[in-house]
Amino acid sequence: MQEELTRSEISIRVNENAGSADLARATKDAERVRVTAEAEARRIFLTGEATAQAAKLQVDAYGGPDYRLTEQVAGQFFEAIRQGHQPVVPQVLVSGGAGEGSLGALLSGLISSTMLKRGGDSIIPFKPAAE
Repeated sequence: MQEELTRSEISIRVNENAGSADLARATKDAERVRVTAEAEARRIFLTGEATAQAAKLQVDAYGGPDYRLTEQVAGQFFEAIRQGHQPVVPQVLVSGGAGEGSLGALLSGLISSTMLKRGGDSIIPFKPAAE
């Protein structure tokens, strides 16, 4: 009977020691995960803070947010003009000439416009002078 009691007591101590060892390992693992997560969170925070500071310095270097906004809007406007394939300056100028009334200038502009629409072919046949 004494032998069984001794074996039982030894078994209890072995199991207690194994449990304590498992608890110590789990505690260390949890601490390692916590420290790693805190370090990763700090790294992400510092990276974001540095990126924000760099962006602010760039905006300030370019003249502040108002200037950057104006620059972006103008860039988009010019890109839209470029892709629109529309002339920026008028192709026909209508103005009053010497001795021409406003009706004459309008008629002149209309004729010029018609000539352009025909692909440059003149309504009035033109023969260059012989050289």
